[in-house]
Amino acid sequence: MPTAPQLAAFPKAWMDDLTLTGTMSLRQWIDTAASLKVDGVELYFGFLDLKDAKTWPATRRMIEDTGMTMPMLCVSPDFTHPDPAFRQAQVDQQKHMIDMTATLGGNYCRVLSGQRRPEVSRAQGIAYAADSIKACLPHAAERNVVLILENHYKDNYWQYPEFAQKTDVFCDLVDAIHHPNFGVNYDPSNTILAGRTRWCCWRRSSTAWSRCTPATAICSTARLKTCVRRRTASGMPSGYGTARSGRG
Repeated sequence: MPTAPQLAAFPKAWMDDLTLTGTMSLRQWIDTAASLKVDGVELYFGFLDLKDAKTWPATRRMIEDTGMTMPMLCVSPDFTHPDPAFRQAQVDQQKHMIDMTATLGGNYCRVLSGQRRPEVSRAQGIAYAADSIKACLPHAAERNVVLILENHYKDNYWQYPEFAQKTDVFCDLVDAIHHPNFGVNYDPSNTILAGRTRWCCWRRSSTAWSRCTPATAICSTARLKTCVRRRTASGMPSGYGTARSGRG
């Protein structure tokens, strides 16, 4: 008998409150997520309350005291910058975020390709992103963390949309990376934003597709509570899915 997929909540509607203004504390978000009766809570690497690495163990205890876990840390590395020094700084930051993921008890750390700058060609961007992700993978493997590339639209605080937003670019980037600690984080809502109604990437040969985390959804907190009550295992991989919580 299949078991119901586990759900984790992400505070999409409160990004500025947690990242820029500090008008919502991490404690408040964790309590809100716990009230939804989900299995886990996802965090964003830019949250103000996570800036000090000394607080990470206490944050993990805070989450686990509610009966939840932190399965995935959402990180937005910008690996497509034409300056090698900038890309190296992003690699170093990503490694630090892998450390945060492991300390918080997570098994997955989200990566992106970077911004779709007009001066960077398709071939250059894929090469920049692939090389940067590969540079992070040994560090991830040492900490038992899987880097998962999301078919993203745009980080809240970027100027340009995601370089690998389009399906063909995303799939070519995935196929350029072969490592047991690399996988895919598939978001169907971002597929729609990219102008597609369905994905055709599942037939690709890369082993990364076998490490694909479940789809995400954007919904209000009220609708999320309904999703939790009605969740089933039908049509979803095992492991965690993400519900992006909003106001209302």
